Amino acid sequence: EAYKKFKNLAMLWSIGKDSTVMVWLARKAFFGHVPLPLVHIDTSYKIPEMIEYRDKKAKEWGLNLVVGQNRKALE
Repeated sequence: EAYKKFKNLAMLWSIGKDSTVMVWLARKAFFGHVPLPLVHIDTSYKIPEMIEYRDKKAKEWGLNLVVGQNRKALE
């Protein structure tokens, strides 16, 4: 419904269990393809295995992944 109504949608993906389920559900709803960008804010607090998982799933599922960092806050 929101996908049809709004033009500039994105989903946040923290790589946690809840947001990963939401990405999985979006894939199911759109027949295996997520038609909107996924935004992940890299806080540099995630363990390397989580970042590897994120990158692996993004490639495997053909996700449009946008990764951002607030470098000023990390300093």
